Amino acid sequence: MADHSSDPDLLAQAAAELTAQAVGMGRPALADPCDASTLVALAGANMRVFDAREEPDMPALESALTWAAALQLQHSQETPSWIAELLEDADPTEVLDDGLDIWLDQANGDLRRWRAEGDETALVHAELLLRCCLAACGPGHRNRFVYAGNLAIVLRAHHARSSDPAWIDAATRLARAAVQDGPRDPQHAAGLLTNLSITLLDAFDATGDTELMTEALQAARQAADMGGSLSTDDRVLVEGNLIAALLRYHEETDDVGALTEAVERGEHLLSSMPAGHVSAASVRSNVAVGLAKLADELSEPDLARRSLALAVQAVQEESHPLQRVRFQANVCVVARIACSIFGDDSYLRLGIEHGRAALALIGPTAAASAGLACNLANLLRELAQRTGDLAYLDEASEVLRDVLAVIPDGHPDVPLLHGAAAGLAFARYEHTGELAYARRGVELLRAVVGLVPANRPLWKTIMADLSGLLHVLFLRTDDVSHLNASIDLAHAVLAVPTAPRTAANLRANLGATLQMRFLLRADLADLEAAVAEGEAALELLPAWAAPPGHRHNLSNSVRYLAHATGDPALWRRAVELSRTAVEASAPGSPQRATFLVGLANALAEAPGADASARQEAVAALEEAVAIQAAAPMVRVRAARSLADLYARDGRWSRAGAVLAEAVALLRQVAPWHLARHDQERHLARVAGLGPDAAAAELMYSSPARAVEVIEHARGVLFSYGITELEPDLGPAHADLARRLRQTRAALQAILRRVNGLS
Repeated sequence: MADHSSDPDLLAQAAAELTAQAVGMGRPALADPCDASTLVALAGANMRVFDAREEPDMPALESALTWAAALQLQHSQETPSWIAELLEDADPTEVLDDGLDIWLDQANGDLRRWRAEGDETALVHAELLLRCCLAACGPGHRNRFVYAGNLAIVLRAHHARSSDPAWIDAATRLARAAVQDGPRDPQHAAGLLTNLSITLLDAFDATGDTELMTEALQAARQAADMGGSLSTDDRVLVEGNLIAALLRYHEETDDVGALTEAVERGEHLLSSMPAGHVSAASVRSNVAVGLAKLADELSEPDLARRSLALAVQAVQEESHPLQRVRFQANVCVVARIACSIFGDDSYLRLGIEHGRAALALIGPTAAASAGLACNLANLLRELAQRTGDLAYLDEASEVLRDVLAVIPDGHPDVPLLHGAAAGLAFARYEHTGELAYARRGVELLRAVVGLVPANRPLWKTIMADLSGLLHVLFLRTDDVSHLNASIDLAHAVLAVPTAPRTAANLRANLGATLQMRFLLRADLADLEAAVAEGEAALELLPAWAAPPGHRHNLSNSVRYLAHATGDPALWRRAVELSRTAVEASAPGSPQRATFLVGLANALAEAPGADASARQEAVAALEEAVAIQAAAPMVRVRAARSLADLYARDGRWSRAGAVLAEAVALLRQVAPWHLARHDQERHLARVAGLGPDAAAAELMYSSPARAVEVIEHARGVLFSYGITELEPDLGPAHADLARRLRQTRAALQAILRRVNGLS
């Protein structure tokens, strides 16, 4: 053997580097079986470390003996004499097995520490030891399946961090080999099948290959079928995995049967588990998600209540921080469904509370942060839309930016994050009317639609959202290409199997888009198709589950068709749809104002509308005008329609008052922070409001008030430009004018930065 007098630390570093290279550390694919020369080098490197230490370095000696035994067993004809002397009269098989057992025990300890504490160093060490086991044991070793199965877990973690499909491909090959090589007794086979099922689901997420999903569910079922022969802990593990696989299968296929089975299995498992079992909270959380989705599918509000109680209970029972984060993420999902069922903002607030706590714990760089951030951002967006408080949109934007700043390019969660960001952009557009937000939403969706496998649920969602945003762009730009592209995208998604809720949303939006094209081209076929799509959207969902916006959109199409045909039945249908849209909306919510205006239009425009219909229309418009959270443009339009009804009845004082209120809203319709062209466009949509308000005041014999109102209307844009004139207003006011300009500039800079428009 060579001289061993070198620095022991340098020798140890060289031995570690040689080992890492020999076993394939840093590469998704495993290294080829070690040849004789590599095994000799590994044994020799560890012996040099052992000999160089003043105190016996037992791990180095154990490694040297293990590599030497592997050489003796696999390449006996090429074993140097010094290795034969090293083993002396020992049985190489026993020496190899002893060394492999030591490595495996250490690797399992490292894996437990990684799971409990998220210690990445422990994960790297576990990977090295497991790769060493596979490299040393040789083909056909009785425990090879154990090393392969555990290493598959490590490679899945690599994939979760990097999104490189090569890692999950290697993990899948290892997990399959472990099942193939492993024993057939239930205790071992069930664990290997469960590991394979989890790996295959990750592979499906990476590739979209539906055969992998089917294979994953089949493996999970095979493992669960062995439950009667397993210990309680193992039975809970395999059954819990099957429940998770069934939920995942439903998410992709919308198979209600799979969802029902998941819930039934989960509830049975909870009832049969020992009290206080360590996995009870995990099972409870998964059952909560299943119940919530089942409530959504079957229109069962009681299931939604049970699901929320179970989801919160799971969080309260769990003490492990990382598990608690997962359960809080499930609370976000359940809370959003509960809000859609009950229309109660408190559910959104509960979900937001749990989402904030979970994200604060794991930070934006954790593997689970992207999904959690999207769930939280969507809850915040919905609360902003329901309350009109844009501070929730600011928070949601910050949450997504933090994750997007650290997530690697090409990560499979990037489309999900951009989809959520596009939703925020559209919500801002809805409230502010600033065209840049709508354009930003379209850019985000167009950039990622090609990154998602076609026909996956996320692909359909992105395509549907892009269709809706292009509709909006047409409304603002009059560019017909946006309108036609919106219709084409909707038809593309509807051409493939689509979950009922997604299909319903898409058909409702398509109906609104076709209605818009009718108004442009006056082609009655477009309007008839719009009504057909709107009716189809309602038929896809239970009556209670159909969003009120679907009814509102359809009511408008039916109303236009009634105008075109004069069919009184269509007028009645339009009123009925608008009434149900209003009834299904929360009092004081921004959307309710829009639905109230639609109801008033349907009531007031019908031929031969009687006094009771006009009275109902007046009440609807009065409520719409009073909803402070509603978009300013909606309130202005409601005010103009209301003033018109007042005027028809000769109530000029009321007409003047409501029009004056509308004029006061003009600063919100075209706020100072918008670009000048956006301000002018918004004001053009309410052209004539000032003269109408002045005319109403004159009819009420109030000339002074008429002049005041019309000057107020005319002075909106002039007042924004007066900043430039302020230095010329006189020395006495120069300091005040300077401070005002500074304040406005600071506010504009903040708005640009917060809204991502800088």
